[in-house]
Amino acid sequence: MAPCARRRAAAPLWREQPRGRRAVRGLSAGFRVDEALMTDGAMTGPLVSVVLPTYRRARLIERAVCNVLSQDYPNLELIVVNDGSPDHTGEILARLEREHGNGRLRVITKDNGGLPRALNTGFEAARGEYWTWTSDDNAYRPGAISAMVQELERHREAVMVFADYQVINANGSPGEIRTMGPVSELVGRNVIGACFLYRASAARQVGAYDASRELAEDYDYWVRMAKVGPLRHLSRVLYDYGDEPDSLTRQKALEVSHAAARVIAAQGSRQALRQHMTALAGQLKSAGHGAQSLRTALWLVWRYPLSGAGYWAALRALTPMAFLRWTRRLRGIRES
Repeated sequence: MAPCARRRAAAPLWREQPRGRRAVRGLSAGFRVDEALMTDGAMTGPLVSVVLPTYRRARLIERAVCNVLSQDYPNLELIVVNDGSPDHTGEILARLEREHGNGRLRVITKDNGGLPRALNTGFEAARGEYWTWTSDDNAYRPGAISAMVQELERHREAVMVFADYQVINANGSPGEIRTMGPVSELVGRNVIGACFLYRASAARQVGAYDASRELAEDYDYWVRMAKVGPLRHLSRVLYDYGDEPDSLTRQKALEVSHAAARVIAAQGSRQALRQHMTALAGQLKSAGHGAQSLRTALWLVWRYPLSGAGYWAALRALTPMAFLRWTRRLRGIRES
């Protein structure tokens, strides 16, 4: 039995959802592969390259590798980029590469350089017609890659497909389902999410992930991808998004928002930037960063003096949190 087959084949990394839950909108039950991808009873189809960047995640990396290799789409290569991990990640990957001697798994080790550079290193080695990347604390649901390949095969005009996902809380319990899109709102926020597949030919037109956009390198990339061709939303939950305490999203949430603001500003939409910065001022206040919240609000007043958004944000920034919580309770708003 193959090493990853000892784990539950094609199963998510997280707890299975009971039948009848909304989460089972994905392909774990009743999914059928398109006959167009079948040849003599075996599915072939174009090669898919999956890049998995990792840094200091020895406790998660084997599960992540097995999750990708357990996908039911057989014409797939997994390229793991070890971004200079100081822990035992390298040793685990070396063992996995030996165990999977069929060429489906390749490991590239490099000096630490951050996520955008790790992604670029992986895709430079990619041979597939379709490209995607995933994270070591997330997981594809069964049939996810097959579903996205089929969508792009059926809609040749699209350069990229993206799907919905479910947040998995740190304790392993299922969280909210996040429905992505619409593409029309990409100018103001990242509507693509964490589960996607795009054509390598389009990626070559877009170019590399921009290291100067770190923490929003994906959002910046989707904006550039949308200029190449149509992006298509697949309305299915195909991915589990792990809300790990040590994830970049959790540890650097405010920095991510600032990075996204720079991407929005580069697109030239004043309205989208105002809305994003107003929301950021509120996030800063809720996180206990009153001074930063006030600076953001004053920036809004300076940039948009005829809008009331900055003035209200400044008033909120100067209001004690105890009073804000009391008013929220009066309005029946539960604390998150």
